[in-house]
Amino acid sequence: MLSYIGFISAFAVGMAIDLFFATLARFNEDHLNNKNWSVWLALSHSVLPGIIFTALWNFGLIIPDYVMGIIGSTFIGLLVYELFMEEIGREPTISLINTLTKALKAFRIKRESVKHILFIMSVSWDIVIGVIGTVPIIESGNWSMNQIVFMFVCSGLCAGGAAMIALRICSHWRDSELQNYKTLARRKVTGAFWSLVAISTFGLTSFVYIFSIKADFILMFPISVALIGLLFIIYRTELRSEANAYAIEVEKEQG
Repeated sequence: MLSYIGFISAFAVGMAIDLFFATLARFNEDHLNNKNWSVWLALSHSVLPGIIFTALWNFGLIIPDYVMGIIGSTFIGLLVYELFMEEIGREPTISLINTLTKALKAFRIKRESVKHILFIMSVSWDIVIGVIGTVPIIESGNWSMNQIVFMFVCSGLCAGGAAMIALRICSHWRDSELQNYKTLARRKVTGAFWSLVAISTFGLTSFVYIFSIKADFILMFPISVALIGLLFIIYRTELRSEANAYAIEVEKEQG
């Protein structure tokens, strides 16, 4: 029983820590709230892994590590590339967001909604990989269905709770800062930087999974900071120009 409690505690708390920092990284995005972010993260870290686990369990499916690694790193890599191109004011050669928006045109899902969904999926990919890794552990431990369900419920509650706390902190940061041209421009760049760092960190964890290397968010974070930081140094002129244009536009709207 103690080993079970220890496992689900480490599993849920580990996910919560990742999402706490991933949410903090989006401090400049004031459209995020509990309804469109925290709740969905809670669902993506409980219902989604539950569905995946059920499919793997009932159909006896075995998905190799490298397959999940390739899918995750490719999807997140394309998203990071497109978001970065937006930040420097260039059109991406390959647009995952536009492609999915066109594919979902019949459902009248707007581009910003598709972008938001991809954000949620990118920071939820680690739970997809994680739940696959729990199958042999659950089998060897002969867990009951109640124990399995409880694990996913704990994961969802911790994920949603961590996001709620982080959003509250982000709101406090924004409210405590003066809204002027210089502040707006700086926040645009720093917000984009940390947001891309957070997403690319999940991409890196997926990439090393191709080689069956289990690396968590905290370990990959400094590598992501270095890589995104290098891009921001190389394209600093374009980033500054876009940030200034954004600040001017916001000041005009504010009167």
